Amino acid sequence: CTANMLISDYSSVVWDYSFTYRPCFLFVPDLQEYKNDQGYYTPIEDWGFPMAKTNEELAEKIQSFDINNYYKAIKLHHKKLGSYENGKSTQSFCDFLINKIS
Repeated sequence: CTANMLISDYSSVVWDYSFTYRPCFLFVPDLQEYKNDQGYYTPIEDWGFPMAKTNEELAEKIQSFDINNYYKAIKLHHKKLGSYENGKSTQSFCDFLINKIS
């Protein structure tokens, strides 16, 4: 499955998708309620994804999207979280497994 853009809420799918560096938008009409009821491990405002609370705001965020600013924000967030993603996880796992069973 290939997607050029993702619109999500608080789903963890945004983190997997963030490594594609394709546009991802958060549609969060219940943001304050979710903050009060669930909370986050890291502040949602630091995630790097454009957020919208209404359909109109979402349309505006999509129309005014700046890929360069987005890329910088996502890279910074990955760095702050300490991401180890390098695109070689399957190869690393296979090497580890082969070394363990050899």
